[in-house]
Amino acid sequence: MSIPMELYKSDAISSVEEDALGRKPFIEAVANFIKSQSTEVNKDKKKELRNLGDPLTIGIYGKWGYGKTSVINCVKTEVEKAKFFTAYYNPWMYNNEEDLVQHLFETIVSAVNVKEDIENRKELISKLKKYSLGFLKGFKARAKFGVPFTDIGVSVGYDAKPLIEAIEKDIDVDSDETIYDVKEEINKVLTSLSNPIVIFIDDIDRLSKTEIYTLFKTVRLIADFKNIIYVLSFDDEMVAKSIKEKFADGKDKDGFNYLEKIIDIPLRLPSYNRLIIKDYLYSKIDFTGSVPFFDNLFSFIVDEVITTPRQCSRVINSVSFLKSNLKHICNKYLFILEAIRLNRPDVYNIFKLYHMVVIKQQNLQYFVDLDKEALLREYHDQEDYSRRISASLPILTNFFKELFLIDILGKLEIFDINIEGRIYPTNSLLSLPVFGSTKVLSSALFDDYMNFSLNLD
Repeated sequence: MSIPMELYKSDAISSVEEDALGRKPFIEAVANFIKSQSTEVNKDKKKELRNLGDPLTIGIYGKWGYGKTSVINCVKTEVEKAKFFTAYYNPWMYNNEEDLVQHLFETIVSAVNVKEDIENRKELISKLKKYSLGFLKGFKARAKFGVPFTDIGVSVGYDAKPLIEAIEKDIDVDSDETIYDVKEEINKVLTSLSNPIVIFIDDIDRLSKTEIYTLFKTVRLIADFKNIIYVLSFDDEMVAKSIKEKFADGKDKDGFNYLEKIIDIPLRLPSYNRLIIKDYLYSKIDFTGSVPFFDNLFSFIVDEVITTPRQCSRVINSVSFLKSNLKHICNKYLFILEAIRLNRPDVYNIFKLYHMVVIKQQNLQYFVDLDKEALLREYHDQEDYSRRISASLPILTNFFKELFLIDILGKLEIFDINIEGRIYPTNSLLSLPVFGSTKVLSSALFDDYMNFSLNLD
């Protein structure tokens, strides 16, 4: 008989109504700011021009798995309610710099609503085609002749005039129109729209180093049209480290300084409220049943192990899968063990050694003599270990005591629990209590779990 298994996708949400992690205030704040840029210049159905100056670029910063895509999807939904033209652009889908630039221009065109602004859209397509043609020809010339194609009009260490003339001729051989003239015509079309165009750009930190640099340069120097708001989401630390190699010193600060020139309004996703994370996990996993010290164990997992919404979904799904195979182990223990296995390989390595040496081989002395702190250190660089891991060793020691009733990080003192729930020393692994198969993570239950989970790695 098959057992129904409910899995939770880590797919991004698209509306604030779907949010269960407390992101609604941040989403609404970003959306309201974007909506404040509208002046409804066409409310009387007159074609008027707006002098908006430079485009606006908003940066949404956050680590992988932290919900950036969900946030920008929800912001997009909110600003569309105010009749803004929007489009979603994922540069990760394209293979080279030329495709990346070309499809960004196509995204801008796609944002203009066909029914409401059909004439504007036709004109915009025509002008952008001319404008992009010049820059795409520049990419091809760079590839053919091995010269850098940077900002037109900027000295780049070689005679750029012939290249510029070739690009401009490609626009219209019978016209004196330059690429700058075309850009001004594009700006006139864009400023005649009732609301700004909002372009959402995601997954920037998945691009190659060259593509990241090309994208930012395109947004800031090539596609810097009026009446456009760019919303870019990425891990700023990762992107800054990629960009830094474009500078002589090659320091992280160079990458961050470059981002400051590109991003007008940097916004970092707020930290998640731990109480909200706990409530979310309780809503997805059946945590019934009594487990000693579970509140402490659960707090350790939420504070030290699960740090992103994506990690929440992975653990929830893994517990559901394991439960169908390890029915005799309660969800509380499966949750704790799987959170460690999936997200903390340093701690899970201690689990594996404890299982192999103590549970399987009953070789207590060998395990006592192991330098467990050195094993933890192997999974972290020196800075990270000194700053975060070393300071949490006492907390980690208590976690092991409360989970296994044994101080496996220290001198391997063995503990027991009396009827009143108090811990006191004992002298034998065999005396560990069994108050029922799911109340205490006995050596037998842990052995069952490890024998099964080791096949998943």
